[in-house]
Amino acid sequence: MHKKIAVTGHRPKGLNKVMKYGNVNDDKFVEYTSLMQSTVMQYATNGYDYFISGGAIGVDLDFARAVINTKFLLNKLNKTKIELEMALPCTDQDKKWNAEDKARYQKILLRADKITLVSDKYSFDCMQKRNESMVDNCDKLLAFWNGEQSGGTWNTIQYAKKVGKDIEIIDLQKL
Repeated sequence: MHKKIAVTGHRPKGLNKVMKYGNVNDDKFVEYTSLMQSTVMQYATNGYDYFISGGAIGVDLDFARAVINTKFLLNKLNKTKIELEMALPCTDQDKKWNAEDKARYQKILLRADKITLVSDKYSFDCMQKRNESMVDNCDKLLAFWNGEQSGGTWNTIQYAKKVGKDIEIIDLQKL
């Protein structure tokens, strides 16, 4: 039986409120990416073997990349095997993304162990349904949160509390 962890967090707009997202010269962005990687490794070496990402640009894809990197390192060391599930809200989640983000997303999907589709097509609530499905299917929710008490990340944290999930909140304001 798997020990599962799902992630929630902001897209670039929300991340830019606490760092210069994507800027490798920004100390807070570097600290964020290092923290993401070390957090995934910590969970992987402490019994969590199944990681769930929603695949959105920002925290979701950063988390998926960290899982893929951790998986590679653990395999190289003949350590615990871990799996990545991409829980997608709809088939065309990347429809309005730029070419670079689409290419990165497709590479991650190719490396995922499982792809779960919540809806065949976009709807006004498919993102929230995806978030709730991830919470329902995990043992723990890992939240990279900028302190805002509105939006998808906040709603997912509140839903996880409502259904009694174990939650670790990483306060991005403290980077």
